[in-house]
Amino acid sequence: MIQRVVDVAFIRQSSREILLVEKNGFLILPGGKPKKEESDLECIVREIEEELPGTELDMTSVRYYKRFTGISPKSNNPIEVEVYFAVANKIGAPDGQDNIQRKAWYSYGETGQLSETTREIVESLHRDGYL
Repeated sequence: MIQRVVDVAFIRQSSREILLVEKNGFLILPGGKPKKEESDLECIVREIEEELPGTELDMTSVRYYKRFTGISPKSNNPIEVEVYFAVANKIGAPDGQDNIQRKAWYSYGETGQLSETTREIVESLHRDGYL
């Protein structure tokens, strides 16, 4: 069974970098699995608060980007990832909860332990001119 995931792409326009978080040894986009009957937007709000507490998300900025399929680096099960763009007035820091080790701004072409699906998302964002 394919697990559905909702992720957020925070992009710094000035430096064309994307915010990634480190979880289970991989750099991934912030986000996660929606709870039963939770909308994508509700999932985004909950996951960002869990992973990056103190983040001030501009709710009017959230817009859909694309769907990606891949394999979860944690479970090795198939996933379907819905990616949204969002703007934050302030981005909080991981507090050690939710298995997030750190956050990092990532430039296209940097080396790093990106998950396979994250690498596909980053490649797509680069091809589409965002990174």
